[in-house]
Amino acid sequence: MNPLKNTILKLNRLILALALTATILTLFNSFYSNYQVQKEQLILQSLESNMAYASKLSDTTEMFLRSSQQQLAFTANALSEQMSNSVRLNQEANRLKYQTDSFNSVVISNELGITKAASPEALNLVGVKLNSVGTTEALYEKKALISAPYISSINNLVVFMSEPIVGRDGDYLGFLGGTIYLKNLNILSEILGDHYYENGSYIYVVDKRRRFYTTLTLAVSVPRLLTTTA
Repeated sequence: MNPLKNTILKLNRLILALALTATILTLFNSFYSNYQVQKEQLILQSLESNMAYASKLSDTTEMFLRSSQQQLAFTANALSEQMSNSVRLNQEANRLKYQTDSFNSVVISNELGITKAASPEALNLVGVKLNSVGTTEALYEKKALISAPYISSINNLVVFMSEPIVGRDGDYLGFLGGTIYLKNLNILSEILGDHYYENGSYIYVVDKRRRFYTTLTLAVSVPRLLTTTA
């Protein structure tokens, strides 16, 4: 074979190989770039969807807390002249406890922290001096409060909501408090416990101390929490 033709043939093969390699690399780079773009778009869409869902849950939780606080405020105002009426106190405590599932327990305390009425009655708190984190804070602050989550004396993770009971002369008479057990069934757990993601994602709620509670085992909310999905 002519050496010149042989050289040209080899050169053509080399050029063809280079062209094919360049084409393959270009296609690979194109596919990879498209993959990265689509991946980023999917992540962005997921984050936006999660944010919208979390914001909705957060708003719903805030509405629940405001509604529960309004229930306590209305009843506390009605009790301002009933603190010596044990029958009326028991009726109001039971009404708040059983009318809705907002609270897992309800207590009415005098200005010294002694329980005047409680529901459910099985707690046997009447006549007992309250000294939990939530009740102590309520007695000290003497204003409407929602506590941070804490472990109660009977080892429940709880949030305590309270309203002061004030007489017509302005004297502090005690407080009305409702306890939300964060690991028990109530309206709040129904709000946060069931969600529509069935793709392996989960929901958790973070308090201002950056503690989080996953709804895989419980549902939690306290004021000014960030509710998120992941």
